[in-house]
Amino acid sequence: MSAQKDREESAIRYLLGGLSESERTSLEEKFFADDKEFEELEIAEGELVDRYVRRELSAADRRQFEQMLRSSPRLVDRVEFAGILARTVPSRVPAQDDLEPAPIPVANIKKNKDEKRSWWNLFGPTATSPAMQLAFMAPLVLLLLVSVALVLVWTRSRTQSERLAAEQQRLQQLETQIAEQKSKNDKLAADLTVSTQQKEEQEKLLADYEQQLEALRRQNSVSMFSFLLNPGSGTRGGGSGEKTVKIPSGTQNVELQLNVEDGNYSLYQASLQNIDHKLIGPQRRVRPVRKGGHRVIPFKVPGRLLPPGSYFVHVDGLSDSGQAEDFNDYPFRVTR
Repeated sequence: MSAQKDREESAIRYLLGGLSESERTSLEEKFFADDKEFEELEIAEGELVDRYVRRELSAADRRQFEQMLRSSPRLVDRVEFAGILARTVPSRVPAQDDLEPAPIPVANIKKNKDEKRSWWNLFGPTATSPAMQLAFMAPLVLLLLVSVALVLVWTRSRTQSERLAAEQQRLQQLETQIAEQKSKNDKLAADLTVSTQQKEEQEKLLADYEQQLEALRRQNSVSMFSFLLNPGSGTRGGGSGEKTVKIPSGTQNVELQLNVEDGNYSLYQASLQNIDHKLIGPQRRVRPVRKGGHRVIPFKVPGRLLPPGSYFVHVDGLSDSGQAEDFNDYPFRVTR
């Protein structure tokens, strides 16, 4: 039981971002390698929600949890539902003495007989005590609260659908703009009389559009699975072998974080290929970023393009003149 409690507390610290980099990486490998471990992560999330509702979190943990709520509508729904249950379910079961009717003064007996029956008597026999009346009315109150909760969830779902539709329209507009901008950029590259300054401005505008597109794709994604890949064979040499990755079922998007610590390029070009060197999807230009203590280029791939099998990502570095130079290959194997 103690080991189970320790795992649960570790999972809660992971959700609140309170683990070190090595501890977080170790837990992520367990979560995505074992379905049972992943279920324990979901249980820990439920326990974290309950502690927040019962106000059992520390001030620091509570602030961290509320920061998580601002970026997760799903977590907001869980907190609202947990709050409704906490207010509906009584904190203790009435004792036997509470269920016995209190003595009625003799002077009030005649008066009680002449009084009209209470409105709740229309639904059943007259309760003999406040505790019995509460026991009879509790299901009706629970039904009413559940109905209100369902209306709130439906309203939120409708608002979410409208927002997603607007974001999809914006996504299509950005894709059209990117296609037009790429066409203009190709024309500028072919025209040697265009100044270098104009070309750099067009490339900057194209990069801004791509960043907006990636931001919208992250908002529309239902689930994202991310993992780090070290280089294998390539011009740098000294790489690691094929890495086996277990992608959870139902994942819509996969982000490959390609380690380019040994590179000195400001822009890279990456392409996903299968074991037969067949290109899967378009080539992409990506700028390196710092993440998890590494200099990486984030390369996103739809999950449907990665059925079980062997793959590798070929990466070229782009020089200041725009010339592609062979950099490294990143092999990996996908299992489900």
